[in-house]
Amino acid sequence: MTTNSNRDAWLAHRFGVAIAGLLLLLATLLFSSMASESPTTDEPFHLTRGLAYFWGTDTSRSYAKPPLGNLLSAWPVTWFEEPIAMHELPGYARGSVESVAATLFRADYEARRPWFFIARAVIALLTLAMAAHLALTSARLWGHGTALCALAFLCLHPTIIAHGRLVTTE
Repeated sequence: MTTNSNRDAWLAHRFGVAIAGLLLLLATLLFSSMASESPTTDEPFHLTRGLAYFWGTDTSRSYAKPPLGNLLSAWPVTWFEEPIAMHELPGYARGSVESVAATLFRADYEARRPWFFIARAVIALLTLAMAAHLALTSARLWGHGTALCALAFLCLHPTIIAHGRLVTTE
C-alpha cells in the first residue's frame, strides 16, 4: 500500500536523479574538450584583467566589462602560481591589456597554458551553479516538470555548451 507521502518522496527522488543526470551531462559537455582547446581571441585579455586584480597595482584594466567574471576566473590561478610583477610589464602603465597579455603569455606559453584550463573550470562551475539554480527555482515556482524542461533546454543549448566554459564575461 502506497501513501501520498511515499509517492511524493518517490517523485522527489526521481526529480533529484533527473536533475543530477542533466547536470552531469552538462558538466561532461563543458569539461570534455576544455583542456585541449586553444584559448579564444579574448580569453588572454580577460585572464590578464583578472590577474591584474591580484598581482597588479591598479584595477583599471577591466574598463570594458564588469570585473567579477575576470576576478573569479583568475583567482584559482593565484593559488598555484608565484605573483608576477604585472606593473613592470610593457603596456601596464598605459592600460594596454593587449600588450600586457601578449608579454605575459608569450614569455612562457607552455607553462602558462594550464592557467586557461583552471580559469575555464571556474566558469564551467559557475555555469553548472546557474543551471542548478534554474532547476531549483523553476521547481519551486512552477513544478518539477517545468524545471526539468527548463534545465534540459539549458543543458542542451549550443551557446551554453560552447560559451559556458570560456574565460569571458559574456
